[in-house]
Amino acid sequence: MFRTLLGCLLLTALIAPPAFAAHPEDTRLNALLVLVRLRQEGAQNRVREDYRKVEELFARGDTLARANRTDEADGIFVRMAETGERLLRQLIASSPSTTEPAAPMVTAAVEQTSDASADEDDDHPQSDWLVGGESIYVVEKSETLRSVGAKVGVNWLQLAHLNGLDPQVHLKPGQEIRFNNLRIIPKQVASGIVVNIPDRTLYYFRNGRLERTIPVAVGRPKGRDGEPVWQTPVGRFKVVGKAKNPVWRVPPSIQAEMAEERKKVVDLVPSGQKNPLGKYAIYTSLSGILLHSTNLPASIYGYSSHGCIRIAPSEMEAFFRQVRVNTPGEIIYKPVKLAVTDEGRVYIEVHRDVYEKVKDLRKEVHRLVARNGVENRVDWGKVTRVLKTKSGVAEDVSL
Repeated sequence: MFRTLLGCLLLTALIAPPAFAAHPEDTRLNALLVLVRLRQEGAQNRVREDYRKVEELFARGDTLARANRTDEADGIFVRMAETGERLLRQLIASSPSTTEPAAPMVTAAVEQTSDASADEDDDHPQSDWLVGGESIYVVEKSETLRSVGAKVGVNWLQLAHLNGLDPQVHLKPGQEIRFNNLRIIPKQVASGIVVNIPDRTLYYFRNGRLERTIPVAVGRPKGRDGEPVWQTPVGRFKVVGKAKNPVWRVPPSIQAEMAEERKKVVDLVPSGQKNPLGKYAIYTSLSGILLHSTNLPASIYGYSSHGCIRIAPSEMEAFFRQVRVNTPGEIIYKPVKLAVTDEGRVYIEVHRDVYEKVKDLRKEVHRLVARNGVENRVDWGKVTRVLKTKSGVAEDVSL
């Protein structure tokens, strides 16, 4: 109890509430502290629906405060704190040892899976499309292996290995970097967006053809406490809105993280260079999930976001113009993909199972090989090597 009180006192000294006109700071601060304690007890994973309702109350209070409806905001923050404290008592009284960590909630209409092998779409034949391939990138001024990898969709350490480079040595303008980003398209749609989390790639289809492939950044596998709170959720969605120079309304969960990390807590970030959404944002029907540009382009092709899909500024402007409201989309999770070419060659692409959704990658390969009826065409020695390296590149494993 003493440690809890001490933590609250420290946070009280560190948190800077937003400058709402005539806003009673103490009620909002108290509500935020309750939110922090709920996160520390793992409420976002143990009792997701109840925690979501508490977050919604906090967000409603902030909305009222921004509209200078301070009395109503005060009442909402008091109500949220009381609700959160009741939930906190329940969590403390129960043992968390048997609680399974879970991915963030998505809207009720969106399908979710906890295991990629159980995805109903896996019953359909895999795409036999191969995109990308071996090529050369010419380095521009101030670029690094990491920024080059973010542009071409290849791990920067693989770039260093393929080109015999010391990762610590600076690149020179005009230097040629060889890369291989041969990839299997995980799913075909007539028109729409497909994002495969393990290969950190967005596939955009229009009028029955693949229009663009874009390297992206997705949600972090685990938070500081080891919980999967920032994982990008799987599910179908629609584009519900677009914004140029967007304002970022900071979700309550991220405000709570700011408080936990003893950073200044803000509820709104105006458009500009410091805005994490960058210059363009595409809003989806998935709760809290955006496709947006970024002010950290080197983070692309990584697991670095709070769940949103980040797109490099160099790609986002054209993509923003192409995508229309009501465009359908789907976020999927397939660390293992297989394709058979017209010539009968078998390609397999394996990525790390970062979200730990597939229990056995080798078993998944066997399942895909059997489903495509190519058991007698596969060199299992090559498959073993592909499974070991998990290069994220489509590789020929044919006999």
